[in-house]
Amino acid sequence: VKYFKPLRKLSVHSKINCVKFSPDGHKIVSALDDGTVQIWQIAENMEDQSTCKQLEGHTNKVKGAQFSPDGNMIVSCSADNTIRLWDVQSGKEIKTLTGHSSKVRASQFSADGKNILSISKDNTIRIWDVKSGQMLSKIERNTNIHDIHFSSNGQICFSTISSNPPSTVFIISDARSGEKIKEFVGHSSRVVYAQFSPDLQSIVSCANESSFRIWDVGSNVAEDIAQGDNCRVNYVLFSPDGKTIVSCSGSAIYLWDVRVKMETQILKKHTRDITLLDISPDGNTIVSASKDKTIRIWERL
Repeated sequence: VKYFKPLRKLSVHSKINCVKFSPDGHKIVSALDDGTVQIWQIAENMEDQSTCKQLEGHTNKVKGAQFSPDGNMIVSCSADNTIRLWDVQSGKEIKTLTGHSSKVRASQFSADGKNILSISKDNTIRIWDVKSGQMLSKIERNTNIHDIHFSSNGQICFSTISSNPPSTVFIISDARSGEKIKEFVGHSSRVVYAQFSPDLQSIVSCANESSFRIWDVGSNVAEDIAQGDNCRVNYVLFSPDGKTIVSCSGSAIYLWDVRVKMETQILKKHTRDITLLDISPDGNTIVSASKDKTIRIWERL
């Protein structure tokens, strides 16, 4: 069992929409409502604002940001309808990807770093070539696409799709053709986030409910895990080794043993709801972001 303790706190001045580790676990990227992307060095004193590199160029809220697999670039997406690529070392913009007709909700690098997957309020899923900046394919949906991912093998993606209650689904699809491979139905409200386990055999998902679900990909059977505080689960994800699930609801972070489905630790320092989480690639550090406009770092004991 892994136990964590508070390490550092970073205060920001705007709503935090995304927070992610770099591949080496030494940096964090955050996306803010004020239109900026920020890069933080974990090894340095994060209370010192001079350790932050600020990327400016978006003209509206930045909804997401992520490092490339080699750690040299960042992709960000915004309510200004654009996706932007940034050089991590210089902080300068490399190129802007345009084509979406409404705000871009999420963007993600493929595992090999050659492509970018994006979704937008225009109800399209798009795949882009990183080198040229050209759009390679577009998949149109007639429902509201909320979140989407490349799987770790880069061959399929799955999207969480909002539909009218009581039936909300997320779908595993072929990344190129958009052809549906599997559909998961069961949540009674909008799916907020879903993620594959590292071995691709399970999916963990949360909706606007006081529990999260662990799905068996082969059988489509789900197990409901209830949070003890009865608050809505805002985010949930697997640790890199697949042995732990980290979730957040209210102002607390919960750690769960995947094998026995038991809670192992509760982390409390935030003063308002926690909305985002990420885990470093080595599994030894957690980052959380809250409505209290702080980012907190937690390290393994």
